[in-house]
Amino acid sequence: MSSIDICSPNSSDNSNKSSRNLQVARVLTVVSLLSQSRNGMTTKEIHARVSEIFPVSMRTIYRDLMAIEMAGYVLQHVPNGNVETWATRWAIVA
Repeated sequence: MSSIDICSPNSSDNSNKSSRNLQVARVLTVVSLLSQSRNGMTTKEIHARVSEIFPVSMRTIYRDLMAIEMAGYVLQHVPNGNVETWATRWAIVA
């Protein structure tokens, strides 16, 4: 009887686990960034910071924000004061 090494690099399930781990780490990074930000952050700012660690698209950042809300965090959409550079700023409500 042969045994199967669940953690082996050749395991087809291993790439799914690795991908899920990266997704969780990325979402936690977004939560951390928003928690540390006094005035919130625009999606563009979040993307710039997260992209330093994880190569992701803007769409992925929007998905991460939705996942954070689904996890029970309350995200506040804070309008930027300057109408010419208006962009929604995201902040975690304590």
